[in-house]
Amino acid sequence: MTKPRSIFEEVSGDEKPGTPTPETGMISRGRGNAGRGVVRIWLGILFVMVAAIVMVGGLTRLTDSGLSITEWNLVWGFLPPMSG
Repeated sequence: MTKPRSIFEEVSGDEKPGTPTPETGMISRGRGNAGRGVVRIWLGILFVMVAAIVMVGGLTRLTDSGLSITEWNLVWGFLPPMSG
């Protein structure tokens, strides 16, 4: 019977015992926490924009001011008559 392996056990036999392991966390280490601050601002802006879209949609729905144009005849008359 074999011994159960750990899920995170390294199974490749190519590495030697003295091989350095790759470093992690390079994004946040590069410029301090500046990268995280930019991402935090970007996500905040996206959150505000989505909240504004939801509020405008809700206001449009509550005031029954949806699409007031019932017939979209934008395509009709676009091409000139093809008959001689």
